[in-house]
Amino acid sequence: MKERPILFSGPMVRAILEGRKTQTRRIVKKSRKEFCDINGLGHAVFTDNNITYQELKCPYGQEGDRLWVRETWATDYPEKLKLEIWEGGQNLDWIMHRAHSDNVHENLGIRWRPSIHMPRWASRITLEVTGVRVERLQDISEEDAIAEGIQPSELGEAASASLQLIKGEQWPAAVLQYAELWQSINGPGSWEANPWVWVVEFKRVQKGGAS
Repeated sequence: MKERPILFSGPMVRAILEGRKTQTRRIVKKSRKEFCDINGLGHAVFTDNNITYQELKCPYGQEGDRLWVRETWATDYPEKLKLEIWEGGQNLDWIMHRAHSDNVHENLGIRWRPSIHMPRWASRITLEVTGVRVERLQDISEEDAIAEGIQPSELGEAASASLQLIKGEQWPAAVLQYAELWQSINGPGSWEANPWVWVVEFKRVQKGGAS
């Protein structure tokens, strides 16, 4: 079993903690070719004219591996950051997480630290990978969009219209909302680009190692 870090935004952290998010999609970084398959072992196999030319192993692990979540954070005791220790998963009450902060912290002048700089011992969420596959972004189903933490709701008229016009498709509510989220993270046109993505399924590991 291997452990790897993974970044999540505040809303997605909340969705994980609420038990609503059990999947994440990340772009497959590869050469620009047309075809893709997966060999059942979490490897993306890209081919051209049925000739394998590039095999990529999922950078987020295989079934049974673990991911520890990096999120935006802060502390009232900067001097403790010099302690290179792992607290064994216990609650560190001197660590604050922006995903569950309010404006009071902002008014106190808290200096938030980027998620990329969160050390392993400060992470409060550990995930166990339960499945890995590769698919086109737009192949996401309504059920999978909900597993991404989406709660179907009314979209703004402009956002809804712009996304519904892509290739003339009419997307289900949760998929449409996920498309809007994807574009907010990856930029305009990123949904229409329809890249190959790693689909990583996971469950949260509770303190003490239980799932």
